[in-house]
Order: sequence, then structure tokens, then C-alpha cells
Amino acid sequence: MGHEQLPPSDPGGDFSHSGDIELSQLSRWRAECADLSPQSFATILQSPDEYILPVTDLIFSRAQEQQSFYAAEAHRYSETTALLPGDPAIYRRVSVAGVRDTANRIQAIAIHSHLEGEREEFAYWYDVIQGIRTVVNGIWLADTNDTVFTLTLRQSVDQAQEFDLIPSAVTKAASAIREKEQAEAKQLLEKDATGFAAVDARIATFQAIAQGQPITPETAPYMLPYQIPAVVYSGAFIGGQLYKFVYHLSKETPPETPTT
Repeated sequence: MGHEQLPPSDPGGDFSHSGDIELSQLSRWRAECADLSPQSFATILQSPDEYILPVTDLIFSRAQEQQSFYAAEAHRYSETTALLPGDPAIYRRVSVAGVRDTANRIQAIAIHSHLEGEREEFAYWYDVIQGIRTVVNGIWLADTNDTVFTLTLRQSVDQAQEFDLIPSAVTKAASAIREKEQAEAKQLLEKDATGFAAVDARIATFQAIAQGQPITPETAPYMLPYQIPAVVYSGAFIGGQLYKFVYHLSKETPPETPTT
């Protein structure tokens, strides 16, 4: 069964970490679906009009509808932080939050699929979420020094390790992934303050794996061996495009409230 609706948006909700904490449980459920073969997803992958395309259309139409909110958030950041008006870091934070909020809403679809016993659909949406979330993690870490992502990542890897699905080298790699990704993102942000280059670099990583590059201990925390590379890549691509879209929306001046 395809999904043509997203749960109601929660503007600003993803500036908290409620979705990240819940993701740890989804990680366990996804590990329990590791027995699914790539062929199990054939029907879903061959039916984009019933799955990813309607959701993608809703994601971007919803973002357009929230333009005034994104712009208002950018203005709030400039007033409540040490960041000066027009600083790209302001728009990066708004954009990352917009992407994470979207991942949380798709997460609700994944949970529904799991509760309905639709293992293939659940695994599919989980992998989409993985791509969407991870494509902006480096920027988030570089700008906020967030620690919740580290906890969630380690939980995900530990749960996969519990099911004997990944080598111990991956677990060791996960312990350093936060510092590595943060450093890489900071380096890219120095060259391109918009964060677009950082997003494109992460998308390229997923694309290479989707095209057959082996999953190594270094890259496995971003895409575990039992995940579907093409699906994770599609999520990363969507997340990257949404990041750029929200970035531009947040720089636009929100319309004045009509006087009565």
C-alpha cells in the first residue's frame, strides 16, 4: 500500500530531538528486517507513483507553504543568538531543522507500516529516512556540536551488532564518526558557507555505494549492510534538495501580517 499523506507538520518541532530518540527503536525494528532480500523490495521500487513520488511532492509543497515560518525562524535566530543578520549559519540551522522535521513526519509512515506488519514498507521508509537525516548531520554537528546524533548512531550500530549483522570494526568506527563528520563538514563550510557543498559530498557518498562501491567500516555507520543502497541514496538526494530549497526560502522576507 502506498502512502499519499504526511502527518501534520510541526513547525519548529525538529528544533528539539524527540524524533531522534524515537529513531533508536526504529533502528532495532530495521535490524530485525535484515533477513529481507533486495528482491523483497521489487514491487515498491517499481511503483514510485505509489510511494516516493507522492511523498516527495508533499514534502516540497509543504515546505513552500511554510516559507513565512522559515523566514521568521531565521529572523529569530538573528535576534536571539550572536549570529549577525545575513550570516549563512542562520539559514543553515533553519534548513537542517526543516529537513529533520520532514524526516520525523516520514518516520510516522514507517511506524504505521511496522504496526500494520508491512515489513518491506517499513524497511523501505526507514532507509529513506536514513538518507534524509544523514545528509545534513555533518552541518548540524558543525554548527551546534549536537550530541544526540552520536547517541542515536551508536544505538543503531549496537543494535545491528547485537543481531550479528556487522563486524566489530564498524562499532569501533562509530565511536569516531561524530568527530570525523564534524571536521569534514567544518572544512567544507569554510569553502562554501551555504552548506550546499557539504550536502553534495554526503549525497555523493551514498550514490557511490548505490552504484556498487563496497560498504566499508568507515561508511557502514551511514548505511548498514542490510539496508538498500538505492533507497538510502534516494532519501539523501531528497534531503539534500530540500535543504537547499529551505535555505533559499528562509532568506526571503516573510509577508507582513495584514492589518484589520
